[in-house]
Amino acid sequence: MNKAIYLILILSSFSLFACTRAASHDAQAGDAPAAEAAAGSGEAGQAADAGQTADAGKQAGIPGDPDKSARAEARYVDDAGQPLGLQLEIAAVLPGEVTEIEHQVGADGLYKRVWLYEGMVSYSLERLPKAELGEGGVREAFARLEPDAYDASLRPEDDMKRQLGGAVAWKWFYSTGHNEDTRTNTDYYVQRDDFDYRFKISVPADFVEEYARPVKSLVNGLVFVTR
Repeated sequence: MNKAIYLILILSSFSLFACTRAASHDAQAGDAPAAEAAAGSGEAGQAADAGQTADAGKQAGIPGDPDKSARAEARYVDDAGQPLGLQLEIAAVLPGEVTEIEHQVGADGLYKRVWLYEGMVSYSLERLPKAELGEGGVREAFARLEPDAYDASLRPEDDMKRQLGGAVAWKWFYSTGHNEDTRTNTDYYVQRDDFDYRFKISVPADFVEEYARPVKSLVNGLVFVTR
């Protein structure tokens, strides 16, 4: 009798152990898909975050962004589309009527502004792509900018170095047009680190002496500023 009871107790313990092992195995098997799903969700979240970071970098134009135009815009143009960085400006106020007749700004930072003084004298400021440094590069740039010029002469204007922060201004003197449309033109071409700059004054040939004073004021007012 005692042997029978002892055998029953042994069999009951074995059954309880087997049931416990089976339940534990089922629970682990059920947790595996959930763990895999969680891992997949984490990887997807990381990919999404990476994509959002790349998109944000592209919009902001940060270094490493493959979109060069975005970098150029972030560096040289503000949110209002106005140029940033070093700029050539005119710190002079002319008596009489001055009208701005052209204003262009590119995402790459290049710009051109043109004014007309008393309906006779036009003058302009430009930020241009860099030409080869020195006289040869300046001559090539001038040929491209003023293909119809004649009687042209070029010389470095060393007296303007202090005024222009140590940069050399190459002075072009030339004519355009013919007969009553002939105009006398003077350019000041300055090469800096990132861009070249040009200041141009154009006066009807028959009125050069009459407008000599305002022209001189404009030239003396040339200055580089950083925005």
